[in-house]
Amino acid sequence: MTIHFGANRPLRIFIAEDSRFDLRDFERKIATWTTPTLIASVTDGEAAVKWLMRAAETGRFPDLVVLDLNMPRAGGIQVLSFIRNSPELRSLPVMVWTTSDSPFDIGLAKDLHVDGYLLKRDTARELHAAIHQLIAV
Repeated sequence: MTIHFGANRPLRIFIAEDSRFDLRDFERKIATWTTPTLIASVTDGEAAVKWLMRAAETGRFPDLVVLDLNMPRAGGIQVLSFIRNSPELRSLPVMVWTTSDSPFDIGLAKDLHVDGYLLKRDTARELHAAIHQLIAV
């Protein structure tokens, strides 16, 4: 799925991230872009699933889903599994944004067909490049 954004349509990102500090860091990195961007967020995996179910019901999908791996109630892998097993959601681009560079975590995400895997310590430029690979920004 390739999506092109212009002056008439902002990029819509949905992020599930339990750390307010990390969410602010993500927002700061995104703010360096020239692409207008709307960010919706939740702080746990269960809330992420509910948000995505509402998106499926209304047909108002984000252009990109960003998941932290370690969240309360349900982790990013569980949310990714839910997305990939949902006919309405499975085609959404999903990127994991995490502190974990564990081969085990990376393998789990890849097994569930994650579209991108980025470490939180990466720069704004690296975040932009990773997102650009997933969707045409």
